[in-house]
This record gives sequence, structure tokens and C-alpha cells, in this order.
Amino acid sequence: VSLPKPNSGTVGSGTTLPGLNPPAIITLNPSSGATGAQVSISGTGFSATPSANIVKFNGVVAPVTSVDLSNPTNHVIRTLVPNGATTGPVTVEVAGRVSTQNPVFTVSTSGSGSTGSTSGRPPRILIVIPNSGRPFFPVSITGSDFGTGAVARFNGVPTINVISFNSRSLPFIGSISEIVCLVPPGATSGPLTVENSGLISNPFFFTVN
Repeated sequence: VSLPKPNSGTVGSGTTLPGLNPPAIITLNPSSGATGAQVSISGTGFSATPSANIVKFNGVVAPVTSVDLSNPTNHVIRTLVPNGATTGPVTVEVAGRVSTQNPVFTVSTSGSGSTGSTSGRPPRILIVIPNSGRPFFPVSITGSDFGTGAVARFNGVPTINVISFNSRSLPFIGSISEIVCLVPPGATSGPLTVENSGLISNPFFFTVN
């Protein structure tokens, strides 16, 4: 006789049962920063024991300073960007299970000009697909001179979750970059801009449903 299996990875108020479901990352706040910066990782399926959550920034293990499971639907890990980390996905591993949705964290440096636009020109947005959506809806922003530390803002509200950042070179056009990010909570309809090293792009109107 087979016993029914629990359909949740938690019991009671935020107590995690490791090994049932892999952790899930919802947002990173912020989604970019220098080595040593504090980052809050929101999601579910985290462990109440800080050392049981293995956080990695593009494969480099990061120290976990605290875990908050008071909200069973929105766990929070606080961690620090580790030495040697580079731009790439952030993962959380609990009891051998690794998160499946891993947003990209952009590692910047404190040195002047190292993460800015190499051309010294402000970012330029060429295409936004789609031009409307609700919070947490993915949006693709394509343009030029984004650099490596670009921040997308929806009517002034910065996105806190960058899914991917890619650059490629096109004949007769030059370097083109694409940011895929999520519409941030609290955003309203208005200009969508990309900011890099204090330089702000041309605005594209984005409608928040």
C-alpha cells in the first residue's frame, strides 16, 4: 500500500522539508552590483538553516548572511556577491536540488569606466517586444551602447530581475545588445528607458496592464 505524498515542500509556518521540491527564485534585489554588495533573493523552497542554502553567482559560492521564512510564499535569502563572481545566473541549492529559474546578476566593478558604455554615448533603444504587459511579464529590449551594467527602468521603476543579457555584432550596424527582463512590481504605464553609467537612453512608451 503506497502512502500519499505531501504536495508541498513546507509544513506549518515556513518550515522547509528538503528534497521534495527544488527551490524557486522569483527576484533578485538588486540585480547588479559589485563584489561584497548585499543581495536579497526572493523565492520559495529555501531552508531555514542559512548554511543549508548553497547560493552561487555564476558558479561561485556566496556567503548566506540570513534567511527569512516568515512569509511561506515569499522566502528571502540575504547574501553577498562573492569574490571572483562574474556576470551570470544566480542559483540556490537545497538538499541537492538546484533552482530551475535562475535570473542573471550583473557584476560591476568600482573602477571608473569598466562597466560603462565603451563608446561614451548614451544607450539607444531600438526595439521593445512586447510594448505592454503586466508585472513579472518578460520584456525584450534591443539596442546599442548598453555596456555591461545597464539598468532598465519602467516609468522610473528599475527592474529587479534580468533573465538574460546578450550582445552580438551585425554587419553595417555594429554591436547590438538585448536585455530580457521582467516588468517590476509597482511599475506604471510610461517611458521605458535604459540607463548605463548615468547616461539615459531614448524613451519607449510601455503600457502596464
